[in-house]
Formats: sequence, structure tokens, C-alpha cells
Amino acid sequence: MVADNEVIVIKADRQTVGGGGLIPNKGDAMKIKYTNHIFPIKKDMRIYLFSDGYIDQFGGNNRKTFGAQKFKELLLNNQHLCMREQKQIIASAHADWKGNTAQIDDILVMGIRL
Repeated sequence: MVADNEVIVIKADRQTVGGGGLIPNKGDAMKIKYTNHIFPIKKDMRIYLFSDGYIDQFGGNNRKTFGAQKFKELLLNNQHLCMREQKQIIASAHADWKGNTAQIDDILVMGIRL
């Protein structure tokens, strides 16, 4: 989330939402416990939910991953824009970074402005 010009990261559980996908005997997905996070809501706060596919995408001149720090900077530098403009910038930054490199994972980025 972004509040007061600061990026605050809430670490996710290291568990797929589906409970393991195609891995047999992984356990009952309905019994998996996920961590509930409670945080104060502030006026003009932005909350971003995203999969690891964006930051793990290979690209750039040296075919490295986009990276968490670069993604945080992208959000922070554009947080003042309306969500539609942010969407375009996030999509363009990903396409530019990826270039001709194959997309390696699913990508989801959702943003909410309070």
C-alpha cells in the first residue's frame, strides 16, 4: 500500500490460493489457514494487490527480473495519477521491460484508491 508517500509492504503467506494446484496429496485446500492483516485506513491511501509474476518477469538489457524495488518505485512515482493512468503506466512498463522475452508467469495487479 502507499500512504503518506511511503510504500508499506504486507508480506503474503507462501501458499497458493488454490492450495497447491495440481500437486497431489497437498492437503485439503479448504483447511489451509491464511494470515489476516489489519491496518489503519488513511484518506487518499492506495492499496495494491499483485501476484509475483510482475516482479519476477525477465527483461531489460541484461535479461534480469523486474524486481520488487523497481516495482515499488513505479507505484510510488505514479501514485498521484488517477487509477486509469496508473494502469496504463504499469502495463507499458511491463511490456517495455519484457520486450521480446516470453512472459513466464501469470500477472495480476489491482489498485484501489481510498
